[in-house]
Amino acid sequence: MSKLYTKSKEIKPDSLRIDKFVCEPHNILSEMKNKEQILTKKEEISLLIKFIAKEFRVDFEARLNAYNLTAQQGRILFFINCRKNKGQSTRSVDIEKGFNLTKSTVHGLVGRMIKANVLVKENYHLELTDHAKSLMHHIYEKRNECLNSLLKDVSEEELETLQKILNKIYDNRTKKEDKNI
Repeated sequence: MSKLYTKSKEIKPDSLRIDKFVCEPHNILSEMKNKEQILTKKEEISLLIKFIAKEFRVDFEARLNAYNLTAQQGRILFFINCRKNKGQSTRSVDIEKGFNLTKSTVHGLVGRMIKANVLVKENYHLELTDHAKSLMHHIYEKRNECLNSLLKDVSEEELETLQKILNKIYDNRTKKEDKNI
C-alpha cells in the first residue's frame, strides 16, 4: 500500500482527507478505488480540477523561484500589469476581489511585495516598481511555459470544448453567489 503524506506527517488511508494530500491524483483515486470508496464523476472531476490547479501553482512557483517570487506574487504582478495595460489602476480591494482573498491576506502579500521592491503604494494605488517591470517578461514567459507543459497534448478543439465547460461551471458558481447577495 502506498504511503500518503500531508505537508508535515504520514497519514493513514483510513482517515482520508483529500484536501490535505500532497501527492498525485491518480494515486489518491486508485487508493480510494482499492478501498471501495466509489467516486462519482462529479467528485472525480472536482478532485482533478483541484490537483491540476495545485500542480500549475507548484510548477509556476518553481519557475519563479529564480526571481525570488512566489506563484501568488507572480499572479498579482501579472494582474496589476494587465490592469495597467487596460488603463486601470489597482488597489488592494481589487486584488481581494480578483483573487477571492481576505483583506489581511492581501495586506500581508502587498507588504512583503513592497519590501521585496516589486510594488509601491501611492494614495491607495499599487504600482509596479522598475524592478518588477523588468521581471514582467520573465513572468509571462514562465507562465506560458507552465501552460504549454500542462496543455501540451490537448488539441485546439479539445481546448475550446474544455473552455466552454469550465465557463458553464464558473457561470453556475457566479449565479450561486448572486443569489446569496
